Amino acid sequence: MALIGASTAWLETASSASGSPMAPGSVQELIMATSTRGLLLMGVTNGGSCVVYVSDTNDAAKSFAAPVEVGSSKCSEANEGLTEGSSGVVLAYGTVTSVSNDWGATWSPLNLGGQVVGGSISGHSIWVTRLKCNSASSQQCNLSIYESSNSGKTWRESRAQPRGARAWNGLVSVLATSILFKTPSVGFVFSAPSTQLQPMHRIDMWSTTNGGNSWRAGIITCAEPVFNGLLVSQTSGGVLLALCSGQPFNGYQAKSVSVSNSLGTRWTVEPANQLGSKFDVGYADSIAGPSPQTIYEFGQEGPLHVSHDGGATWTDLVTFGVLSSYPSNVQFVNSKDGFALGVQQNAKSVALVDWVTRDSGRSWTSHEI
Repeated sequence: MALIGASTAWLETASSASGSPMAPGSVQELIMATSTRGLLLMGVTNGGSCVVYVSDTNDAAKSFAAPVEVGSSKCSEANEGLTEGSSGVVLAYGTVTSVSNDWGATWSPLNLGGQVVGGSISGHSIWVTRLKCNSASSQQCNLSIYESSNSGKTWRESRAQPRGARAWNGLVSVLATSILFKTPSVGFVFSAPSTQLQPMHRIDMWSTTNGGNSWRAGIITCAEPVFNGLLVSQTSGGVLLALCSGQPFNGYQAKSVSVSNSLGTRWTVEPANQLGSKFDVGYADSIAGPSPQTIYEFGQEGPLHVSHDGGATWTDLVTFGVLSSYPSNVQFVNSKDGFALGVQQNAKSVALVDWVTRDSGRSWTSHEI
């Protein structure tokens, strides 16, 4: 099963006084590929360069190995994302784009002639979305899909492309899901809304059932108008979850969820919450669920939210971490095993923490990183 991390904004202040990539201000997200194996994504600044690191865990996030450098690039407004498959294939993309075939131990740079803003892995197959811009000043760019069937050793542009798919050029390029493959044959591409001036309730998507040889156009309908783009994941049973979110403001972001159990051909649109509701506290960073009925949402500035009715209503797990400006994310690798990343904070210190559940979220165990 391939896991896609909800990409998070680069923290240029990550070159903290401690100088450690594993400091709370440097760690971006935790991505687990299996119930025991995963990676921490980290970034620090070094002069004018932004350096990306990962740290491996093979004991269900109880401990992490020494950080490994993925690569570095001139600091800009680009972001960094990470996706990892259960075969040990890993793709880092955004500020630095590289591929690993050994769980992040060694990395090979990837240059496809443009910024990679999304990726998905199934087995030893990798698909990426690359910006295809008319000019460097373009606000939005078309998306081109490239694929590798041999763990990133060789690449080709896909024969068929989802005509009309696009993404933002610059700061928010990888803050939404652009591509997701469930299997080597079944996959989806999601477009950004055409404007931020008038957020949209209907977002274009494309689906394939033949490994990208052809694409079928469709629509995701959202109760909450979408500002930047969608965060999309899947439950352990393969149901698609789309987190629709409006413009972030002062620690709040209006959100709603749409759910599909029909490979994206039909969507159940759950109601939007009024701005100021509990579900709207915090920014949209991740959505995941062990089942179509039990769904979790976790993001910066907000608590862990949980829904037990498929996204219709939400409650806060108020004892779970703290509201903070540090990145937070949640994911499930199967119907029972879930992981979350956040912080525990008091007046004197901030500690980076991961939480693990083995019973679909009924109980959680924390480990300080």
